[in-house]
Amino acid sequence: MKKRNVLLLAILLLVGIIYYPNIKERLQLLGGETATKENTISSMTQLEERVLKTLEQGKEELNVYLDGIGVEELETINANLDGYYGYVNSYYIAKWPKNGLYQTRLNIELSDNYYAYQYLRGNEVKEMPDRALQLAEKVEAVLKEIITPDMNDFEKEKAIHDYVIKQGEYGFLTGSKKEDSYNAKGILLEGKGVCSSYSESMQLLLSLAGVESKIILGKADVEHSWNLVKLDGNWYHVDATWDDPVPDEEGRVLYNYFNVPDQLIGKTHTWNSKLYEKADSYEENYYEKKGDLCSSYSHTKERIIDGIKKKEKKLQLLLTGENAQEYSYNFVLQYDSVKSVKWKNIGESPCLVLEMTLEYQS
Repeated sequence: MKKRNVLLLAILLLVGIIYYPNIKERLQLLGGETATKENTISSMTQLEERVLKTLEQGKEELNVYLDGIGVEELETINANLDGYYGYVNSYYIAKWPKNGLYQTRLNIELSDNYYAYQYLRGNEVKEMPDRALQLAEKVEAVLKEIITPDMNDFEKEKAIHDYVIKQGEYGFLTGSKKEDSYNAKGILLEGKGVCSSYSESMQLLLSLAGVESKIILGKADVEHSWNLVKLDGNWYHVDATWDDPVPDEEGRVLYNYFNVPDQLIGKTHTWNSKLYEKADSYEENYYEKKGDLCSSYSHTKERIIDGIKKKEKKLQLLLTGENAQEYSYNFVLQYDSVKSVKWKNIGESPCLVLEMTLEYQS
């Protein structure tokens, strides 16, 4: 199955346990709380925000009154949550006949990401699941291996991006660990996972390395997840899943979707822009930082010739000129050092990624 054809586990995890308690149970449901402005929710957006806050606080229960939110809506509570820290696994609901509000308790299941993050931040964790401890120990070892004190945030992000791609292979685990295909444990502990495993692995490593980031939910033909990263005040998209070649090629890393703006990634991905920060800069783009973002044919030709003169072994260029896909690269044939030339279109945009392998005689 292609990477684009995977539904996020968070979306599949629809809550399904509903109870309609009797009067006595109603009185106990919220511990005697009465409806107030603070605990009354009137939209799914409000409820999602409260659930997210509850997850971040490590609480396993949320008690609220629902006003105008029906059971059908409530059952989709996980659809707009990324599942990184956990999800709603069940709820209890009872209607109060006097005011028409629904008194509701949502039960939360915290993820191993939450426990691993809190553990590595030195925060108190009541009961550390065995699998979460394994994840925490792996993450700690990885960060010690790839992150150094002198790195800036861009360098940290690149090191993490490259590690996740080299460590992981896109695919599904089987047996008792098949669910880990959808979370950080898949890539980090088992070396295999799908898009949510890539994005959770990135998020866990980035956050513990001190780089501000978040998971973004959207579509790339079907449901998909990737990351937003904040560098020097600007937000950028980074999609480690789509930067991992399929079929897997050991050691090969792509940068087609490393710190790109809305305009570029929007050619292949869609998302609800109202829910996420705007990304409109190329400043921290991988190719821009290396001087390999070429906006014209003359610039492209100049960069290739310069790379050959400097005896670079590999060239990866992002071509953003309006006619990039119509450029002629026949001139490279005069150079014996050019062993292979590959290019990849980015959606329906005129942008193109050009990759060249070069070898030189001693």
